[in-house]
Amino acid sequence: MLISISAIFNPPFQLSFGFTLAGVGGLVGVNRTTRIDTLRERIAAGAVNSVMFPDNPIENSKPHHQ
Repeated sequence: MLISISAIFNPPFQLSFGFTLAGVGGLVGVNRTTRIDTLRERIAAGAVNSVMFPDNPIENSKPHHQ
């Protein structure tokens, strides 16, 4: 798992000694193992197509009323 966060300040914060803080960021990673062979098989079988290339993204983004 990888999490990336950032914030940009406009106007920047004035710090001492002539420095300014214009933005901050962070990166968090949790080490996990991956079954590469299984991942390759699933990608080759088209398992990621519905995520990467959905059939109708505009229609799917509309809220569903019950």
